[in-house]
Amino acid sequence: MVLRPVSSVSCWRVSKVLLFPADRMETRWTSIRVTFSCSSTGLTPTARATPTGERIIIGNTGGQGAVLRSDPVTGRAVAALREQQVLEVLERRNVPGSGDWVHVRTIEGVEGWVTGLVALPLTAATH
Repeated sequence: MVLRPVSSVSCWRVSKVLLFPADRMETRWTSIRVTFSCSSTGLTPTARATPTGERIIIGNTGGQGAVLRSDPVTGRAVAALREQQVLEVLERRNVPGSGDWVHVRTIEGVEGWVTGLVALPLTAATH
């Protein structure tokens, strides 16, 4: 369990990973991260996004890579993504005036948003 201060008020963000069997034989396990954050009514749970099963590869950057952001368009930079890096897709969103954005998770578990311009479909030929 991780405790992180949310603001100068005595309020904490609590994050916990829960494991449960993904199949009846218990040969595969899956996890979900539940985060509790402050609100006017107290702590509210927020489930971690579940992968869609789709994977993308970073491309069209001329070798520069891309920025993983906390939110589409103007969110703070969370991580640098390298060209040809493979990511799990959690969600897709169209932002009027800014095009398509893809909510992704790295192999290390870092989540964020990347512009759809550099999120290429992963095919057997590309990886």
